[in-house]
Amino acid sequence: MQARRFDYSLNEFKKKKLNRVAVGPTTKCAFAGYVPPETITSDRIIKIVRPIEKLESIFIGCYEMQGTKEFKIKKPNSNQLTLNIFSNYYQDGQLRQKKS
Repeated sequence: MQARRFDYSLNEFKKKKLNRVAVGPTTKCAFAGYVPPETITSDRIIKIVRPIEKLESIFIGCYEMQGTKEFKIKKPNSNQLTLNIFSNYYQDGQLRQKKS
């Protein structure tokens, strides 16, 4: 199942540098806190503009990852990155059992 929403940031993890990709708009209310700029799409592939500086890392966070994690980029001059993000939950919110 495709992840319903995830946040990403390039090179540094700061609240104002976050961007969100989601299937639908985030509900905003007084208690929700900061909601980053959103890209609303149901496509499985998104393209973002590469920053001028070298890409050193990408920070990705979503509910399925239970937080934000940093992924180092081995080739900082790369023109294309491929990230596969999948949900590990069934529709009813149950975690799938891992097979050993």
